[in-house]
Amino acid sequence: MNSKIELNDIEPLIWRRILVPSEYNLWDLHVAIQDAMGWLDCHLHHFEIKGKGKKKEERIGIPDFDRFDDSWACPPEDCGGVDGYLSLLEILADPANDEYEDMKTWVGENWDPEKFDKKAIVFDPPYKRWRKAFIR
Repeated sequence: MNSKIELNDIEPLIWRRILVPSEYNLWDLHVAIQDAMGWLDCHLHHFEIKGKGKKKEERIGIPDFDRFDDSWACPPEDCGGVDGYLSLLEILADPANDEYEDMKTWVGENWDPEKFDKKAIVFDPPYKRWRKAFIR
């Protein structure tokens, strides 16, 4: 199955296209998305699924959505959603900014929001990630 993942509300568009087996369940797809984005399940996430004939979508993910609402951030993971990501880019564009050194250390010296190396992606076995997330 060919899947295109796009992050909303970020310009320029951040996206990945991945191929996953058609027998993947949502957990397997979740792990593939996390790996493609370079994320490690450090942030809240969910899928929104609208079934045939349904008016309302279902949310499936972590955590309990009755208590939390969230959005995804990319890259790096857990930077504060779209606003945090845009703030990070602004800080890193200005070496005179007081937070520049801290943010550069956090993202890594070689991190570049304009570069993506698809050959560097390593896909974990989904069950391995499930055990790490839920069994510890």
